[in-house]
Amino acid sequence: MNQILSALTLGAVLLTQSAISAGGGGTQALANAPTASTCAGITGTYTTCFDTVQNPIASPWASSTVDGYTGVQVTSRGAQSSSAGGKGFGILSGVSLPDDQSARMVYAADSGWNVGIIGVCVRMDVYGNGYCFLPGVTASYVLDTGNGTTTPVTGCPGTAAGHTFELSAVGSTLTCKDLTAGTSASGTDSRYGSGTAGFIVDDTGDPTTAITKFGAS
Repeated sequence: MNQILSALTLGAVLLTQSAISAGGGGTQALANAPTASTCAGITGTYTTCFDTVQNPIASPWASSTVDGYTGVQVTSRGAQSSSAGGKGFGILSGVSLPDDQSARMVYAADSGWNVGIIGVCVRMDVYGNGYCFLPGVTASYVLDTGNGTTTPVTGCPGTAAGHTFELSAVGSTLTCKDLTAGTSASGTDSRYGSGTAGFIVDDTGDPTTAITKFGAS
C-alpha cells in the first residue's frame, strides 16, 4: 500500500489557467487552444482524442511539474508524461463541470509491459485534491494534496488497454466502471463535493502508456 500511495504523490499542485509550473518552480505560458473538442468513440460535454502534439499540454488542460512530476505532453501516442518513463498529472482547468460529474478515458499500452499508474479523476482542484480511479490497482482513491489517502471504492474493474474506464461522482456515491466490459463497483465518500476532471499518467513501468481518449460531463 505504501508503494501505491507513494506512486500517487502529486505534491501541492498550484496551477492557474495562465501559468504552469515548468520545473523548479518556474512558470510557462499555456498555448491558446480551443476549450472544447470532439472525439469519436468517447462521450461527454468535453471530449478529446489528444490528436495535436503539444509539450506541455495546452489549454483547457494544465499539468503539474512539481515534486518529481514531469508534467504532461501530447505525443503521437496520446497524453503522456513530459519525459519518457516519467509521471504527470493533468487537470481540465478550462472547462466548467457540474458537481455531479463523470470522466472517462481510453488508454493504450504495448503488450508485455506492466502498465504504470494511470487513472481518470473527478472533482479535482488545482491543489491535487479529488477522486481518481486507477484500473491498475482496481480501486478508486481519495487524493489529499496529491496523496492517495483512502480507497472508498475497491473491487473496481482491472486494467485492459483499449477499454473505456469511467469514474462518476453523484452526491456521495462514487462508481468506477469498465464501460467496454460492462463491469463496475461503487462506494461512498463525502470529502469533495465539486471540482473538475483530470487524469494521472505515470509511464515509469511502461513508457508506451498513453491516454488516447478522454471525455468529461
